[in-house]
Amino acid sequence: MADMAREIWVGQAELSQSPVEGVRVRSRGKGAFTWWARCATAGESFDARVSDVSQQYGLFVAGFENVMRYQEADRAGLVGDELAEMAEHASQDEEFCMMGTLNGHSGDH
Repeated sequence: MADMAREIWVGQAELSQSPVEGVRVRSRGKGAFTWWARCATAGESFDARVSDVSQQYGLFVAGFENVMRYQEADRAGLVGDELAEMAEHASQDEEFCMMGTLNGHSGDH
C-alpha cells in the first residue's frame, strides 16, 4: 500500500483531567477546550495522536470538533495567530503535536 501524503491537520479538543496520580496539568474547572495542530494523513490519525499526547499529560479527550486540513480551517476563517504559529511548528517535524492555550470551563457547555 502506498504511503498517503501527510498534511497539517487542526482541530479542537475538549480535555478533562484523568483521575490518576501524577497529573502534569492542573485544572480547577471541569475541563478545557484547545486547538491542536499536527501532521496527519486523515482525521482519524489526528484524533489518535492527540489522544495519545493528552494521556501523557494526564488528560483525556472528551470530544473533538472542527477537525480538518489546515487549508480548510483557513478558508473557513478559523485560523488565528496562535493556530497559524502552531501549524508552522507542526510542519517542521511530523512527530510534533502542538497544543494551544487551554480555555477552561466549569460546567456543562
